[in-house]
Amino acid sequence: MKNSSQKFSFWWVVLAVIATLVGAGLAAYFSWLAIPIVIGILVFLTAIVLVLDKPWLGVALVAFFLPFERIGGIEIVGETTLRLSQVFAVVTIASWILYYLLIKRRSYARPAIMWPLLAYLAFAAISIVNAVNFERALTVYVFSAFVIIFALTIPQVVRTVRQARWIIWALLLSALIVSLFGLYQFAGDVVGLPESLTGLREHYTGSVFGFPRVHSTALEPLYFANYLLIPIAIAFLLWLGKTKLAVKDKAGKLARIFNSRWFLLAVVLTGIIALVLTLSRGGYLGLIATAVMLLIIGWRQIFTHRNIYIIVIAALAIAVAAIGFLNFSGRFSVDAFIEQATEYQGGAGVEERYQTYDEAKKLFAAHPLFGVGIGNFGPEVATYPHRMPEGGWLIVNNEPLELLAETGILGFAAIMGMLIILFWQSVLSWRKLKNITSEPDRRFLRAVLGGLVAALVGILVQYQTFSTLYILHIWFVIGLMTAVCVLIHLRSQKPDEN
Repeated sequence: MKNSSQKFSFWWVVLAVIATLVGAGLAAYFSWLAIPIVIGILVFLTAIVLVLDKPWLGVALVAFFLPFERIGGIEIVGETTLRLSQVFAVVTIASWILYYLLIKRRSYARPAIMWPLLAYLAFAAISIVNAVNFERALTVYVFSAFVIIFALTIPQVVRTVRQARWIIWALLLSALIVSLFGLYQFAGDVVGLPESLTGLREHYTGSVFGFPRVHSTALEPLYFANYLLIPIAIAFLLWLGKTKLAVKDKAGKLARIFNSRWFLLAVVLTGIIALVLTLSRGGYLGLIATAVMLLIIGWRQIFTHRNIYIIVIAALAIAVAAIGFLNFSGRFSVDAFIEQATEYQGGAGVEERYQTYDEAKKLFAAHPLFGVGIGNFGPEVATYPHRMPEGGWLIVNNEPLELLAETGILGFAAIMGMLIILFWQSVLSWRKLKNITSEPDRRFLRAVLGGLVAALVGILVQYQTFSTLYILHIWFVIGLMTAVCVLIHLRSQKPDEN
């Protein structure tokens, strides 16, 4: 205890010195604005210190900041954005390696998905030999390795149900905030607020379709819709199982609200409304797939008179809210919305996808084993492979085809192997849930595991319409699924641990 106290005293002294120096420097340029800037820096540095001491807090912070991409990120070079979720993910990885492996020398878990993922990184590294744009290949490889390493780090640091509860609470709270911001974004654009206040990108404003396509704090509507599948699925199953995020309920009134079924229902309803307003057709397919999985997983609890009654009312409320938002935006917005949402055969975007599909098939046929190089589909089909086009590098918009084209059959097989192992481990863990004696923990772990499985299925379905492998929230799901499986295994063997 004394060593821990001394360690924190040292870090607080370091933070105080840094804050003083930074504050003195900023005061000369920002006057009174230096005060909130210093406070922000102090809060950020304090969070890093806490994560270095307790890495699972880093996972909780990543969970909270997952959707903060365009808003909440800092553009550093070109289109590269530094995000808080990435910063805390790096700190979490560093903390686990430095503190637990090198200092405490604790043993580390070896999840079965580690082996196919290491194989994928090896095959992707070999594929770089075929890359026409080495710089692009190296960049994508580094980002891919980073998110994979973070996914493998999560089960190393999340070792108790209590920690998992905090992580899920952070995830759902953040989802509610960004969903509400998405609704504000829609309404703000309709009433004529400038993009500087709504945060909408120019080509997603109401000037294009007659109504805005919300993307909240994310970069694009499709990414925002993809992310929302995670909190929607988890919150729904927690609500369905009457599961509280915290076991003890001795906190104040506000804390009790965020630990209630009303909070969970609010996450689901606002999340679905915001997803509908993204006008992401891939997101709709993902939501349908997630809903089907939720129906399969929770059918015993869904088909009760009370729950059916509530779900029907909630569905009607979502429909009325979505139609209300669209009618608010213009007289013909509902018709235009339905036309755009149901158009899967024509349009410039659809035709471009079919062209990229054909190009990907040709590239795979030419390089079946290792592909044309990770991240190199765009350079391969570009006029100038070493100069990024104004709109960015072209992607296949179909993840399986892009994997085949860029890393060949071996890279594709490694990722498929990882997914098969992950789902099989989830099935085995589901069967072990009955061995957990604590009813609250059993309900919580069942809801979270089921929600993650349903969300991942939805994500994989939507992956047929876009293709960016190194998205942090997707690998967060993979890592957390693995961590929950490990927790179920541990709790089924040692039922008294929390």
